[in-house]
Amino acid sequence: MLITINSHCFKKNIRAVDVLRKNAEKYKVPFNLLFGIYIMETTFRRGFFRLAENSATILGILKNICFGSPVKNYTIGRCQVGLTSILIFYGYDNYNPHSLYVQGFNFYMLMLVFKSMFYKTNIEVFSKKVALYYNHIVNLSPDNAIILTGEFYNGKFSYGLALERIVNDLNFINISNY
Repeated sequence: MLITINSHCFKKNIRAVDVLRKNAEKYKVPFNLLFGIYIMETTFRRGFFRLAENSATILGILKNICFGSPVKNYTIGRCQVGLTSILIFYGYDNYNPHSLYVQGFNFYMLMLVFKSMFYKTNIEVFSKKVALYYNHIVNLSPDNAIILTGEFYNGKFSYGLALERIVNDLNFINISNY
């Protein structure tokens, strides 16, 4: 996996960068960690794929509300946040973020999911999720905090390794100049 990081990357995502900076400060997480995950999640998932995922998610939730059929725990939005993570963010703590399927939706929950499809709310949910992982891990293993945070976020160790490389690249080019 090769990702080039340059000034174009920052200029193209300037709105997201501003939101990420605010969330990094709010949740006490390194900005480069949030931006690194953001780069990884947005680089390989184009808008038309997200549109299809969002449509399938909304239809699945409506089917759950009407007929009670389970909804696949889709990941939605730019940062690929799972449905259960969104519900947990809004205070529905009885959901497991690693569940394959989700049950028990109502129209209010549908509205919360729909709201989380848009970039600012999606980044907010994503930032809090990363902060929960990072702030716990950094106390246990500060040297491997970035790798382990990436692994917990995505579920793959290779994701954590790639994230560490991107964060190191971001640190090297000193993104505070952008």
